[in-house]
Amino acid sequence: MSPEDIARLVRHYANRVTYKGPRERATAFRALDLCRSYGVCVELAPGLWVLFETNDYGLTPRNLDLFWKAGIDAFWLNIKAYDGEVHRRLTGASNEWVLILPEEILKRGFTLEVLYLYIPGWVESNQRENRGSAGTGG
Repeated sequence: MSPEDIARLVRHYANRVTYKGPRERATAFRALDLCRSYGVCVELAPGLWVLFETNDYGLTPRNLDLFWKAGIDAFWLNIKAYDGEVHRRLTGASNEWVLILPEEILKRGFTLEVLYLYIPGWVESNQRENRGSAGTGG
């Protein structure tokens, strides 16, 4: 779908929204009392906040700037593992950009929610406790 296609769907959806709240409630965590699923409490229509869920591949600086211009308000970033080797074994890709991405998202003024997985034997509390810059968030 193109950004214009998504915008049309969002405008249509906005007519059905029964709750309007502040932008900081765009994340699933901050609007948990309203959401029944993936933080679908989503600004392409007045008072509607748009949350984009991603695992990061495609959130280049250029695309982040395009998302800002398009009206995206918040990101739900799924970080599989802080440890580079564990991340590569889980996904087949490096996590280098994933760990820099929270700073790139926040410096553009987006609201950010980070999801860290817990996978017994693979990704446990030691990875969340040693997350360094990946732990920044708004």
